[in-house]
Amino acid sequence: MRSISSRTRDLTNRRSRPLRTAALVLAVGALAGLVLLLSSRSERSVATEWGARLYREQSCANCHGADGRGDGSRANTLDPPPRDFRDPLAFVQGTTARDVAATLETGVTVRPSQMPSFAHLSESERLVLGEFIVSLRQKHLEQQTRPRSH
Repeated sequence: MRSISSRTRDLTNRRSRPLRTAALVLAVGALAGLVLLLSSRSERSVATEWGARLYREQSCANCHGADGRGDGSRANTLDPPPRDFRDPLAFVQGTTARDVAATLETGVTVRPSQMPSFAHLSESERLVLGEFIVSLRQKHLEQQTRPRSH
């Protein structure tokens, strides 16, 4: 015959098991959510860095400038001038990274604009380049909304 304390312990364990299981499920869910949040930020950061590298390698800055202002070294030789990526109205085919990637694939050949196609880049490369271009606009917006110190 088992002692009263062992029966009480068994009963207590049975009652608290569902609570411990629920707490464990909640903790695992919260941890998974945090991991997803951090990984999506991390993935976005990696994509933006890869896009910045492609922006330099593909000589986008020659026309659009290092910060995407449309003030690159060749900008004054182009009519019309290159797009200023800080301006959302400059994105004729849409403002998302996917929209920018689609524009990169086809180029802009409607006169008088004359950006060449970057179809030689893979879809992934065009997408991360689009992520970087969108990040230039975001960076500008953040600078505009940041309180100025006096």
